Amino acid sequence: MEFDDRSTEELIRLAAAGASFTISGTHRAFDDILRIATAAKMGSARICLTDLGDGDFDTLLRIAAAGPGVVDFR
Repeated sequence: MEFDDRSTEELIRLAAAGASFTISGTHRAFDDILRIATAAKMGSARICLTDLGDGDFDTLLRIAAAGPGVVDFR
């Protein structure tokens, strides 16, 4: 199932419910990624974020801190 086309609100609801999924961070706003990571933490979901390897280190650190233990970067 493709999750990149889902809205941020849908992804937040899925993550808060405990669903794990992979999305690309390429075309999603930083604040949206933070909200998804926070929801994943609350729902004990695993979120895999792809295409962020070229991102600023501090940005990646903030995303990881929003969802400690539930965010993977690939």
